Amino acid sequence: MLANKAFRAASNGLAGYLLALFLAGTGYVAPAYLVLTLYSVPRLPGYKWGPVKAWLVAEAVVFGIMPHVIVSLYATPFMGLTLASYAAAFLTAFIEEAFFRHTLRELGEPLSALLYALYHLSFRSPVYLFLSALLLPLFFLLGCLFYEMYARRGLLYAFAAHAAFNAAAISYLVDAQPIYALVYALSAGAAYLVFRVYMWWLARS
Repeated sequence: MLANKAFRAASNGLAGYLLALFLAGTGYVAPAYLVLTLYSVPRLPGYKWGPVKAWLVAEAVVFGIMPHVIVSLYATPFMGLTLASYAAAFLTAFIEEAFFRHTLRELGEPLSALLYALYHLSFRSPVYLFLSALLLPLFFLLGCLFYEMYARRGLLYAFAAHAAFNAAAISYLVDAQPIYALVYALSAGAAYLVFRVYMWWLARS
């Protein structure tokens, strides 16, 4: 069964993931996202999006912003944002959700979240590698949160949460200190647990 699952996962984009991981990690970000797009977007036409519900979009946005709440209190607002900045934040969120949550869905939550986290590593220098490694717990827990949203709400709402997270992330500057990486991870973990409890409560209501 495990071998069959691995085969299905390999056919659903792992080869593309390895190429994108190398490209993104060495600084070729745009080609990396192009690879993810080529492996994921062709699989979207068969996806059943379902009706769009405004309150579910708002719910997803709230959960997407939650990991930023504490750290943003100690941050400096970034005033140099443009419409293109937000467009890039939304586009990368959509591509990553289409690939890591939809294309790699057969891998399950923990493994797809791990691959999502590793995708954010930077190998350009030891300093970049160290700093990006500090954020691995954050991105792993975000991957778990977005996977839960994908599984329980749908791809659109996972994208809404991810887009909200990205938009908040580019709106302020914070020092590269390990304590902030820890707070980020704890905040993302709290958002994940709150969402799971919230889903449990809705199921029992």
